[in-house]
Amino acid sequence: MRSKIGFTSKTFAPFLARGLCSLDDLVRWAAEIGFDWMELRDSRADSEPKELERLKRVAAQSGLLLHYAWDGTNVLDRGDRELFTRGLAKAGIFGEGVYSRITIAGKVIKDSKLKVGYSRGEYDEICRILAVYIREAAAAGVSLVFENSHEPIVGDGATYWGIQELLDGVPSMRLAFDPANALNEAGVHMRLGWSDMLAFYRKNGGRIPYSHIKSIRGGKILHELMITETAERECLRCIMREVAYGCLELPEFENFDLCRETLIGARRALSDLS
Repeated sequence: MRSKIGFTSKTFAPFLARGLCSLDDLVRWAAEIGFDWMELRDSRADSEPKELERLKRVAAQSGLLLHYAWDGTNVLDRGDRELFTRGLAKAGIFGEGVYSRITIAGKVIKDSKLKVGYSRGEYDEICRILAVYIREAAAAGVSLVFENSHEPIVGDGATYWGIQELLDGVPSMRLAFDPANALNEAGVHMRLGWSDMLAFYRKNGGRIPYSHIKSIRGGKILHELMITETAERECLRCIMREVAYGCLELPEFENFDLCRETLIGARRALSDLS
């Protein structure tokens, strides 16, 4: 199986905000270039339903698949239930089988210099909530995929808990695996390498239908896709051959043409891996 290659609309957020392009433009451009799909990033799940229904028709006419995502999820926050309910209703517009990528509660780790991962109490509560969210989404025909953001990929199961422990604790959980996030020194308080990402993928690949792909060097996210390390290449090759949906998630650009050109080159590099 070859992964279907897409990108997130978030990369184009500055240009969308300035009116240099529209979501319709992105959909048509993506189909013309040869992308298989696009991750529609609806920041706070606040787009109008009629607009999403219209965009779904544009994508269908262009032969492009849309998956739906929203930001800001923190399942430990009291207000998250309202955001989840709103996001799930919007995701349902896109029909059976759509994936919706959301985060978990990584901000509680990022905001504390003392935390490496979730506490036992946080872990237990997250497991409970994820199981409920997954069940409700499935009833609505939506498949949730949870992205690792600031959590450690693996905890020690005694003093702190991470993504591996969540997968172990919630059998129905599926992951939107972002290996670069796990290596990003700006938000993760554990230092790992690409060999650790490869080992994690080999253990959990059957639970990873969706992956965000970007490059990182020296703990910092790059604006281009650079695949130079052996373990990095092998990890991304496994993803591109086995994961259903590979999503390029490059940082926001200042130049519109450079943004498009870089995505075209990154798509070509991923195609070569598969």
